Amino acid sequence: MNVIIKNTTSSEVEIEDLGLVLEPLEQVDLVSLFTRYEIMGSTDLETLVQNGTLVVNDGIRDLTVQEALDHLRFVTEHENVFNIDGGRAAENYGSLESLSIDGGDASSF
Repeated sequence: MNVIIKNTTSSEVEIEDLGLVLEPLEQVDLVSLFTRYEIMGSTDLETLVQNGTLVVNDGIRDLTVQEALDHLRFVTEHENVFNIDGGRAAENYGSLESLSIDGGDASSF
């Protein structure tokens, strides 16, 4: 899933809590730079989207402010937690012991 942010202003914009500075008219796909949790947890990103300083694009089109906020939340809420080979279960749950599969847990594997 893409989370492309665009600085449509003629000024440099800083997303302070991510440590990212976007030059005027620059765009970047946040998923290539940050974890989904960092993106979702960025209050500075949310503020800059809400006030129209940054535009979010999903890889297909620019989103409205409400669509953009929903898209930023969707990035994390729909994480594929069952991709154990990729470490997603441990990343989302902290350990495999808390992952329940068919009423069991990972410790029974």
